[in-house]
Amino acid sequence: MLAVMRTHVDQLRRALHGLKSSVDYVLGRSNERYYRAVVIGIDVRIKHARGRDRRYRLRDAFNRLRLSAFTKIGDTFDEGQHFYFLLCAVYVASYTTNNMPSDRFISQRKNAWQRLEDLLRLLDHSSLRRLGREEVRELGRIYRRTASDLAIARAESRDPRLVNYLNSLVIRAHGRIYRADAQGGKRIRRYFTRELPQTFRRTWRYTFVSFSVFFIFATLSFVGTKYDPEFSELVGVNPAFRELYIETKTHWWESLNKANQTGASMIMTNNIQVTIYTFAFGAIFGVGTLFYLAFNGANIASVLALTYKAGFGNDLVTFMVAHGVIELSCIFIAGGAGLLIGSAMIMPGNLTRGDALRTRGMEAVRLMLGVALLLVVAGIIEGFISPAPIDARIKYSIAAITGLALYSYLLFVGHEPEPPPESQKL
Repeated sequence: MLAVMRTHVDQLRRALHGLKSSVDYVLGRSNERYYRAVVIGIDVRIKHARGRDRRYRLRDAFNRLRLSAFTKIGDTFDEGQHFYFLLCAVYVASYTTNNMPSDRFISQRKNAWQRLEDLLRLLDHSSLRRLGREEVRELGRIYRRTASDLAIARAESRDPRLVNYLNSLVIRAHGRIYRADAQGGKRIRRYFTRELPQTFRRTWRYTFVSFSVFFIFATLSFVGTKYDPEFSELVGVNPAFRELYIETKTHWWESLNKANQTGASMIMTNNIQVTIYTFAFGAIFGVGTLFYLAFNGANIASVLALTYKAGFGNDLVTFMVAHGVIELSCIFIAGGAGLLIGSAMIMPGNLTRGDALRTRGMEAVRLMLGVALLLVVAGIIEGFISPAPIDARIKYSIAAITGLALYSYLLFVGHEPEPPPESQKL
């Protein structure tokens, strides 16, 4: 008889195992969990009763597996007989944790949630800097714990009110901890102390290509115009310009002295227009930027060659040098930003074109914001200092100082490790 009972118990265990696997599949649970078996002795007395229909037994077993950590399943081995036997109940360790009653879950966690609310109320009237070090750490610790509680509540489909409460609490905490602390002055300071110089260094190859194209075509144009003034017409210099200003050796730039404010605004507008074109033409797969750089380099160099050939080239260079370092640097940086856009379209690398455009586009925007501010400085110098009748050494000194300051800033600022924001010290 004992052997028959063992056979039936083994069959029952296999049936339960198959049923549990089916339940796990439906519920999307992993089979790779650890379980503990608890054997419960049950005195079952069956008196002349027929066994339940199999469908009802399976349904009851299914519902009990879903609702409780312990399951008691009985069956009749031999109708018409009286037996005392052992039945098996499966205790699933992971179910015990996941199916913890809501009231017990709340009672264990509610103190932490209340403390998080208290800290958030403090932050409603102050910032993280006003909290003590231990309070800041506690805020981060409780926030992470509450986020974990929210994940558990959602996964186990608990009371919707509980899920909504935890969701609201986590959102509030996230907003307080991870909100941009660098707003206003801090954001601007971060841009100038880190983002702009670091972006310039990351993208220096594009800026170097921009400079190289400008320099190569400027050199060719200068040499060509020096030997044949009519070559200047090929790069956009109007023949009337040669007749009115070059052949008469007129210093046309000196007219800016008559109205510095007006001249400065006109020059600033022109500089902004040139740099915007240089940048925007990058949308034509970078070819537009390269063309505009080559054309402007050739045009400027051709005018210089004409003035040197006429004998007053040094006067023009003296006028240009004070503002030229910043102005030309802006053109090169804007050209590099345009090439960033163009390269994202034709050479996205491992990214999709859309992702490459977003990534490199952000880099280009950072560069252009810096260029816009530098153009203001260049326009002020060009409108007020460059045309002024002052010693040429002063103008060259200004060029040296501005160039040294600009490239020292771009090349050396922002190398030190960034201190973690307060939210990451939690």
